[in-house]
Parts: sequence; structure tokens; C-alpha cells
Amino acid sequence: MINKLRQEVKKAMIAKDSVTKNALKNVINKATLEAKENKTEITNEITVSALIKEIKQLSQTMSMLKDNNKTVSELYKVSEVQKNYLETYLPKQMSEEEIREEVKSIISKNNITNMGILMKEVMASLKGKADNKVISQIAKEEFNKLSK
Repeated sequence: MINKLRQEVKKAMIAKDSVTKNALKNVINKATLEAKENKTEITNEITVSALIKEIKQLSQTMSMLKDNNKTVSELYKVSEVQKNYLETYLPKQMSEEEIREEVKSIISKNNITNMGILMKEVMASLKGKADNKVISQIAKEEFNKLSK
């Protein structure tokens, strides 16, 4: 995946599309940094993680600008374009129903009785496949059903 992103950077440079180029370079830089920190090669998992981080950062920027009524600003527009573009590279996100089924499966397979262990297993299994907040919420709901 990282090679595809690098090719897309080259295409964006040729097309003089600085918005796309900058978005892709930010992701590549995040992936490179994460790989160096982990002393490993850049894998698809690391690249997806970098994509998610960059999209989250762009969303936060947009949210701040929206809160300050600056949705007409250039930064807001650029952030929105970059976010929408980068989202096309993410793997298909799981629905809440699919997440719930996976959480139930993990609970039953591993006979989990501890919320911390459940979160560790669920997050490892679903990393990059869905929003962490949604995963966490569903895991808590399913765990609470068990303890009643």
C-alpha cells in the first residue's frame, strides 16, 4: 500500500496538485515514523494506522474551524478535500452490526470475564476496520449484558 501512495505522490506532483501531494506525504511520513519507532518495515497495517491518524487530525482541524465559524476558510476547504481523498484508501469499515457480532464471537471463544482483556482482544482484532470509539462503545455494551 505504501508503494501505491508513493506513486500517487508522483502523479500529484506531475499534476501540480499540492493538496493531494501534501495529504499523501503526511501519511507516508507518519507511516515511516511509526515503522522507525517500532524498528520494522512499513507494513499495510502501519500504513492504515497512519491513514487513520491523518484523517482524525484533519477531522479535528475541521471541527475546530467549524466551532469558530470558519467553514469558509481555505484551511477548512483543504482539510475537507484531503480527508475525503484519504478516506478512499481506507479498508471498508465494518458496520455496527458486524462489530457487535465480532465482539460476541471474541467473548464466547475466549470466555472473557474481564473488560480490560476484552478491549485488548477486540482492539487487536478490529484495528483499522472500524472507528475505535464505536468499537469501544459496542464492547462495553456487550460486556455489560454479560455481567447482568
